[in-house]
Amino acid sequence: MSILQRASNLKMKNIFGEDEPNIFFNSNIKSTRIPAMSFTNYIDSKKSPIVSALKRERRKILKKQVDYDKEYEIKNIDYKTNEKKKIEKILKNTLGISLPNYSLLWRLKYLENPEIQFFFVDNLNGSYEILFVDIYHLVLPASHKLYKQKKANPKKKYKEHEKANFCLSNIFHNKNEN
Repeated sequence: MSILQRASNLKMKNIFGEDEPNIFFNSNIKSTRIPAMSFTNYIDSKKSPIVSALKRERRKILKKQVDYDKEYEIKNIDYKTNEKKKIEKILKNTLGISLPNYSLLWRLKYLENPEIQFFFVDNLNGSYEILFVDIYHLVLPASHKLYKQKKANPKKKYKEHEKANFCLSNIFHNKNEN
C-alpha cells in the first residue's frame, strides 16, 4: 500500500497514515556538487547550524520521535518534471543508482528550516528509504519567505555554497549518533 493510499485512510495517524513509519537512511548518503545544475549539498563548515539540525532530525527519525504533521511537509515528486532529471543525476553521483520507473519518490521538507529536504522512496513494503538530502532547497527551488524573496534564485544560492566542503557522510555515517 502506498503513502497516498494510507494517507487517504480515515484512521490516519500522520502524513504517512501510520502510527510509526519505518524510515531509514541509505547507508551511502553523501554530498555531491553538480555545477551544471547549480546543485550542491556540501555544508560550509562542520560548525554550521545545518549540521546540528541534520544530526537532530536524523536522530529523531531513527528513534521515531517525529511529529510529521507538525514538523514536515510531504510532496510526491512527479517523474515527468525537470526535477526528476536533477534527482536522477544526483542519485548517480551520490549512490551510483537510478530509480526504477515504478518507484515512488517523495520529499519531506523540514518546516523549521525549509531548505532542508529529505528525498526518499516508498518501497511499498511498509518502509521508506531516505536517499539524499537537499540542504539549500536547490532540487525544487522556491522563494524563501523568511528572507522575503519574491523569486527563487538557485544559481545565486549555489554560488553562495559552491566552495563548501563538509560532506553529509560525516553526519549520516556516524554510528555514534544513533
